[in-house]
Amino acid sequence: MARLHTRRSIALIGAALASVTLLAQTPAYAAGSQPNPGSALDRIDQRDLPLNKSYSWTAAGVNVRVYLLSSGVSVTHTDFGGRAIQGADLVGGPITDGCTTTGTGVAGLVAGNKYGVAKEAQVISVRAFPCSGRPTAAQAVAGINWVTQHAVKPAVAVLPDALTADPGIDAAVAQSIQVGITWVVGAGNEGTDFGGDACKLSPARVVDAITATHLEQHPMGIGKENLAAGANRGQCVDLAAPTGTTAIGGDSHENPWSVGGGNVGVTAGAVAKLVGQSPNSSPYVIQQQLKDAATTGRLSPDTVGTPNRILFTH
Repeated sequence: MARLHTRRSIALIGAALASVTLLAQTPAYAAGSQPNPGSALDRIDQRDLPLNKSYSWTAAGVNVRVYLLSSGVSVTHTDFGGRAIQGADLVGGPITDGCTTTGTGVAGLVAGNKYGVAKEAQVISVRAFPCSGRPTAAQAVAGINWVTQHAVKPAVAVLPDALTADPGIDAAVAQSIQVGITWVVGAGNEGTDFGGDACKLSPARVVDAITATHLEQHPMGIGKENLAAGANRGQCVDLAAPTGTTAIGGDSHENPWSVGGGNVGVTAGAVAKLVGQSPNSSPYVIQQQLKDAATTGRLSPDTVGTPNRILFTH
């Protein structure tokens, strides 16, 4: 199935976007190197294997706000160093550690001090989904629209979940991109060994969203790399990214086995770095820069047109 294209000629939203107080930027990571990082960080700053047990960077997403749609983020987790806040709660009710495991883990991979790609980016939690069960299209659209109406640019938005195909979700994301917010979304996981077609899901099929699938860890460094079991693929995927150890729950808890959507968080961190370096660039330019920078030729080819790109950032 061809990737869903959207018209870029929809009128821009004219109302001024609401401001968000800048968060403390501690510690400073304008450039640096981290020894013995998590496996995701170790993979994305080098072209080839084996891993060199280091993550280096020359940009860290300073002044970029990353809006994360999830069932909740533990914004007080020590990995965020005070750079995470609650932006909106569209669900209500108590938020327990069980609610925040996935959201906190993804956020940690975006911008955590220890686990994150963009170590100076700010995380704004948009609690749009229930703690259990799949979110409805209406809940997803409400969260997307909140970001569109309230995000302060330069901004990146993240939806780790791939949802049942819905034109309303696609249109909401497309409009958000048209007002200058770069969206990073998940390709999803079909639950079978080979995975399914990301073009059959929303908003993975939106052409101007950056759609990330899950790269399997390959510690031996021999031969081609593969997508993780069940990871969706196809022409709607922009690139593959790894996941790994990250923050979860509250306090200082971590999960050594990664979380669902972690590869989307890693990709969003790389996007935040690009946006921080070029805050006036459109989402279309950022998407192309990310694809142009990707490592090519390392993935095992498939017959469904998945691009042979692995996330690369430095």
